[in-house]
Amino acid sequence: MSATDTAPALRILVAEDNRVNRDLILAVLRRLGYEATGAADGAEAITLFDAAVETPFDLVLLDLNMPGVGGAEAASVLHTRPAPTGHARPVPLVLMTAETDVIDHLTTGMFSGYVAKPVVWNDLDSLIKRLTSMG
Repeated sequence: MSATDTAPALRILVAEDNRVNRDLILAVLRRLGYEATGAADGAEAITLFDAAVETPFDLVLLDLNMPGVGGAEAASVLHTRPAPTGHARPVPLVLMTAETDVIDHLTTGMFSGYVAKPVVWNDLDSLIKRLTSMG
């Protein structure tokens, strides 16, 4: 048995206001072997993130445009959180959007990566693996 067979699945938090999109992303992430949790907006994502003290998330996917607390607003809050116990770095925040003009958001330093919608699943999987293997 290899180390990957016994290692716990990476925990990913997905903030996406569109229920169909959220359910699809969660289903694909689970099929790829991740433990995925959904949030309907940025406020719920912040609440779930802060509540996950015992088993913190390893990565957060944030839809840019959500009613109430959007992805950029949620990222500004989550970006201030310290690295969870046992993590060498703060949890990577990944921007998800169908918008093409995202450079302003990506240059803030809050996001570790970007996923364009519609999501290319292999690209998302590669990005998750790259960002969670850092440090």
